[in-house]
Amino acid sequence: MELAFNLGYFTELCEEIFAEALRADDMIRVQELLEVVSGYAALGAPEAFTVLKEVTEKCGKPYSDSILAAYWLQELAPTEEERAAAALRIANASADYAFPFRAEEIGILKSALEKEPSDAKAWYLLGNLQYYLNQKEEGTRSWEQSAKLAPAFGRVWRNLGFAYAQRGETDRAITAYENSLKHNVSDPRPFTELDILEAQKLISAEKRLARLDANLETILKHDDATVRLVELLTQTGQYERAIEILDTRHFHVWEGGRAVHGTFVDAHILRGIQRRDAGNFDAAAEDFAAAGTYPENLEVAKENAPSEAASELTWFQIASLKKLERIAEAE
Repeated sequence: MELAFNLGYFTELCEEIFAEALRADDMIRVQELLEVVSGYAALGAPEAFTVLKEVTEKCGKPYSDSILAAYWLQELAPTEEERAAAALRIANASADYAFPFRAEEIGILKSALEKEPSDAKAWYLLGNLQYYLNQKEEGTRSWEQSAKLAPAFGRVWRNLGFAYAQRGETDRAITAYENSLKHNVSDPRPFTELDILEAQKLISAEKRLARLDANLETILKHDDATVRLVELLTQTGQYERAIEILDTRHFHVWEGGRAVHGTFVDAHILRGIQRRDAGNFDAAAEDFAAAGTYPENLEVAKENAPSEAASELTWFQIASLKKLERIAEAE
């Protein structure tokens, strides 16, 4: 940290003080800088502003276009001219992927709002921080103010959808998510979250599928959204499409996430029934056999205890084998 006091060595500042951060993503790099700055600010050291200003001007991106760094600059600026320069940075910066988490940043953002009460980005970031610090009502009100000032800001509507859903206000949450998607269809996560809520409200699978199909490129960016897609394809009888996705995509499943395999089983059983009813017993038997497998691309391991689905699957397999007169296998 001593290099930070020697303002003649900004190359070393970027390369040494933030050596670990430079190997991380942009968000972490900025947060490493702000940790240094907040430490100086807590000591009342003037270097807090000087270091931040020099790094944002001389080390380039991601520091130069960080909106959080700009708010810190505005708060620490020693002159009106420097505050005006920071305000211009704020106006031109994006609030996307900016994550305030320090308690002192509540004061910085509130101070910014005293200077410019119509700053929708400051309201949004303040709401993020308040919600993170478990000040959920205050955070929701800050997001609502941001949405009022910038109704085309899709990200804040998604946050409101989440907050309303957590309060059990499902209809209000659905409206917020619809507003989010009205202004931004590039993020698959609001599609997933909205679909979960609409399923709770018993909105038809056909209607929900139509939205996902209309934004297929976005949906396929994310596993959770893709799982919702294949579930709806299966529910609406489009087994071929569902199985094609399940067979060709590698899913990355977090701990406890087994839904994708359940859909895989359902799709094969239901297509097997469809094929059996059409008299195609060989193909039906193949589907029932496939439903009992655990493909590596789904990243779901076999459970130790037999499930109800496994018992049902065994019955279908036996029935199909008997139809094919493969009695020995059935027994």
